[in-house]
Amino acid sequence: MVRVRDEASTAAPGSLAKVIPLRARTLTATDAESHVVSHVDDVYPEKDALSPPLAGALRLLPEATDLAAGAARFAAVDNYIAMDDSLIRLKALLPELFACRAIGDGFGMIVNAVYWAVSNSESEPLTKDQARELSVAIKELSARPLLSSDGASRLVDRLEDAGLKVEPAGLGSLAHLEDADE
Repeated sequence: MVRVRDEASTAAPGSLAKVIPLRARTLTATDAESHVVSHVDDVYPEKDALSPPLAGALRLLPEATDLAAGAARFAAVDNYIAMDDSLIRLKALLPELFACRAIGDGFGMIVNAVYWAVSNSESEPLTKDQARELSVAIKELSARPLLSSDGASRLVDRLEDAGLKVEPAGLGSLAHLEDADE
């Protein structure tokens, strides 16, 4: 788990905390506390030293987060035209994010689920809850791009629980045909 604290504070003597200095703050990893870091640059300050897929994802995720958060804000005030504009722009960004999926299966799962959720909802506007869950998924991905498959599965489940279809529209009928062959 991760906790952000001031540079002046120190880890308790004998603790199992690992202290990593970053700019004016220190990131302390402990088992007892957790906090999502507010800005990805605090965790990955030297993007040049990162793998190209992770560096690309970190470059794209702030814009994706802003677009998803904007869609949720617009949905909350029933501004469906502005929400749709944000979702169209988010959908255009998702294939480039998906190209960064080499950083982990969890990353690819979330990007893919969000892509299909947005694509499958083009005929009707998202509900407030659906827009909020999309925003939560992208925000979580932005905070933790190296998300595990299990963590990603939980976020995908939340998208589905909100009523979003996170798979291609025809996939269900293909699975039905496979069951008939057996």
